[in-house]
Amino acid sequence: MNLESRLFAALLCVACAHCSDDVTVTRGPRDASSPDSASHDGMAPPEADASQRDASADAVVEEGGTPRIVYFNYLPEGDEQVAPRLRLRAERRPDGRIALVDEAADVDAEHAHYAINGAVVRSDSRRLSTLPVPANRWIHFVKFYADVDNINSDGWRTVHRFTGGNGLRASQNLSVLLYVADGTTPPALPHTEPLWREGTVRDGLIFDASPGFTVPSRIKYGSEVDPLDEPTRNLDRVGWYRGADRFELLYAAAVAQMIADLGARAPDGITSFDAAGLARAADWLASHSRAHTFAVDFEPADPARESWMWNYDDPRFTRVMRELSALMWTRHRRRFYAFLAPDTSLEHHGKRLSLNGGGWWSAAPSQNIEDFRRLHEDPSSVTNVERSSDKVVQFMVGYGSTVVNTGDSTSDAAGSWRSPMTWYLRSLDVLNVQSLIATDEEFLLFLWPFQDSFDVHSPMQRFRLPGFEGMMRMQINRVAYPPNLVRDLVVTFLANPRTTYVNYWRFGQTYDPMGSMAWATVNGAPRCNSVSGGFHVFEYTGAGDPPCPANGREYMGTEIVPVSAMVQGLEIFSRHLAPTLDGTQRRVHLDRAFTFARDGEPERPASWRADTGEFVRAFSDRQPWVQLWRNPSSGRTVLLFQDNFADAFERVTFTVHIGGRAVQRQAVGNQLYFEVLDR
Repeated sequence: MNLESRLFAALLCVACAHCSDDVTVTRGPRDASSPDSASHDGMAPPEADASQRDASADAVVEEGGTPRIVYFNYLPEGDEQVAPRLRLRAERRPDGRIALVDEAADVDAEHAHYAINGAVVRSDSRRLSTLPVPANRWIHFVKFYADVDNINSDGWRTVHRFTGGNGLRASQNLSVLLYVADGTTPPALPHTEPLWREGTVRDGLIFDASPGFTVPSRIKYGSEVDPLDEPTRNLDRVGWYRGADRFELLYAAAVAQMIADLGARAPDGITSFDAAGLARAADWLASHSRAHTFAVDFEPADPARESWMWNYDDPRFTRVMRELSALMWTRHRRRFYAFLAPDTSLEHHGKRLSLNGGGWWSAAPSQNIEDFRRLHEDPSSVTNVERSSDKVVQFMVGYGSTVVNTGDSTSDAAGSWRSPMTWYLRSLDVLNVQSLIATDEEFLLFLWPFQDSFDVHSPMQRFRLPGFEGMMRMQINRVAYPPNLVRDLVVTFLANPRTTYVNYWRFGQTYDPMGSMAWATVNGAPRCNSVSGGFHVFEYTGAGDPPCPANGREYMGTEIVPVSAMVQGLEIFSRHLAPTLDGTQRRVHLDRAFTFARDGEPERPASWRADTGEFVRAFSDRQPWVQLWRNPSSGRTVLLFQDNFADAFERVTFTVHIGGRAVQRQAVGNQLYFEVLDR
C-alpha cells in the first residue's frame, strides 16, 4: 500500500470515529474513474476525507517538488499590464504545505480584495488567505481593485450603468483560473476534475476525461449548441442531451416573423391578441420549434421601433404570457415561457414582493432580506402570486456581478466583502421560495455564469496562437463565477425534485484557439467579424498576420471550465445521489439547531428554524446551511451542508441531529458536503 492509500485509510478511520453508531453511511467510490455501481449511491466523504489531507494542519503530506502555478490561458511572462498589480506565486512552507503569495500585495492594499473559489478571508478580505491550498485542484482566483473606501456600500460607484459616468470610480478585476503543480498525484474526488496542460488550452477537459455516468431519464441537461470538436461518443457517455426536443430560445427575428405572419401591425403586438389570436400564436410557435421546453428571448436591435411586438412593459404582459403558456400546453404539450418576463411577484402580509434568479434581495427598495426571512417563517400567508407561466419556472444563474455588491450588505465593514458568495445564496433562496409557491411548474436552471452587466473585465486571458509568435489577449473577458460553486449549485438544484432541466447558454463551439480570431484585431487593425461588427473581443499583438477561422467557429476558451463545472454537478448527482433523489424525495428537517466550528474557532450553534429559510439565515448570520431530503420508500436521507463563509480550504466540523441521532462530520472549506444516510 502506497503513502496515499495508507493516508486515505487512516483518514477514513478518523472520519468513522466521529460517526454515530446508529447511522449507517453508504460511501461513494474511492476511485473517481471507477464504473457506476448500485452500491455506490452515496456520498462525498472521499472528497471530504482525501482532500482534507491538503487542508488539515496535522495531516501527512506526500512529498512533492517545487510548486508552480499553471494558469488557464494566461501567460504572465512579460505582462506589463498585470505585473504592477498582481505577482502571484506558489511557495512551499517549512511544514511542506503550499501557499499562494502575492508579491504585489502592498500596492494600494487598502483598495484590493481577494477571493479564492468564491471565499474571502472573514476578518478582512483585503488580505490574501494564508491557509494552504491543495496541489492539482482547480482554483478560481480574483483580485479586485476599487477606488472606494468601502467595497460593500460604495462598489456601485465603479459601475457606469449605476453612475452614468458621473463620479465614476476606477476599478480593475484580475481574475484567473489556475492550479498548483508539484509532481504529486492528487487524491480522488467524487467527480472528474481534469487539469489543463501548460500553454494554450486546446481541449474540452471534462468530456474526454470523465469515466461516464448515466443521468436519470427524468432529467435533461446540456446546451442549445454542442462543442463541435468533441466526439459525440464523449457527449453521450456523460448524458449530454442532444435530442431534437432539447431546450431552445427564439430570438427577435422569430418574433418579427410571427407578428408578420399573423398579420399584426404596430402598435398592436402580442399583448393585444384576443383568445383566438393567442391560439394562432401558440400554433405558430409550436411549428417553429421542436423543443419540449422553450422560451422567447426578445431583445430587438431597435427597441424604439420594435418593442411593440413583444412589449414587456405592457401591464397586460404577464397575463398574456400566462395564457399563451397555458395554450402551448393544452394544444401542443410544450412548456413555454417568456425569457425576460417581469419577475414573479407575491403578497405576504399585505406587502408586494418580487423575486427572480438574478438577485431579488435588491430588486426593489421597498423589500429587503428580512421580508423573505419572514416569508419562510410563515409561508401560509403568501397570496396573489403572479407569474408568466404556470408550467415552467426559469432560474437564471449568471449575468450579474460577483464582485460588486448591489445593495444587500451595504452596512458591512470595508473589509467584509460578501459579493463573491451573495449571488449563490440568492439563487438558492429563490429556489426555496419558488418551491413554496409552485403548483404544476417544472424548474429549469439556466446557466451562463459570467459577470455580464457590469463593465469591469479582466486582462488575464493572454495566450499564444499556434504557429505565431505574438500574443492574443482577451479584452472583453467577463469575470467567471467560481466553477466549484457552479458545480455545487447544480447539485443543490437537482436535489429539489422539481428541477428537470439544466441548460448552459450558447458558447463557442471549437477548441481551436484560432477561433479567437473571429472577433479580433491584429496590432490594432480590425479583422474578421470585427471589421463589420464594430467591436472586438480579442487583440493580437506581435509578428505575423493570423488568418480568420476558416470554418467561422468561435473559440470556446474560458467557457470550457464552467461548462465542465455543470457536467461535474450532473456527475455527482447521477453517480452518488440519484438512487435516493429519484424524484419522490421529500424535504425533512433537523431535530434541532446544528452546531459548527471553523478552524481556530469554538463550536457554536447556528440560528435555525424548521422551515425553508436556511439560505437567508446563512446570508444574514454568516453561517453554514443544512438541507435534508428523504426518500419515502427506502428511508434514506441525503444530507447537504455548506459553509459559504468558510475559507476555501479550511476545516469545518459540524454536528446535526436527525431522527434522534447525532451525526458529526467534517467539511472542506466552502465546498458542498453531501452524504447519503441509510436511516
